[in-house]
Amino acid sequence: MPGTWKELTGLRYTSWIEIPPPGSGESCEVAAPEKAEGQLVICGWMPSGTFPAEDCEVVADFDLGYGTVVRQNCFYVDGHFTFRVNSGDVGARIDMEAVRWMRLPPVE
Repeated sequence: MPGTWKELTGLRYTSWIEIPPPGSGESCEVAAPEKAEGQLVICGWMPSGTFPAEDCEVVADFDLGYGTVVRQNCFYVDGHFTFRVNSGDVGARIDMEAVRWMRLPPVE
């Protein structure tokens, strides 16, 4: 019908979403977004003084003193950063302050 609201505003609808009226007991559920292939986890650097919520593998920068910072691939186990030995097992505890750390996504 000419002169409708869509024509007056220049809007064009590409799809129609039906939303249930309030009080109807129905819910409007939106599907979770699909993850892009290869994008499983988004990582970011966390500052000193924060720690992972659970045991995991991390990359951390440690302050050796005199402005020297080293980056180490390690584990966070039982509230402490530990070295990762060549076999992939947990090694000795690291007794240095972590300047920042990033949790690594699990390898599948």
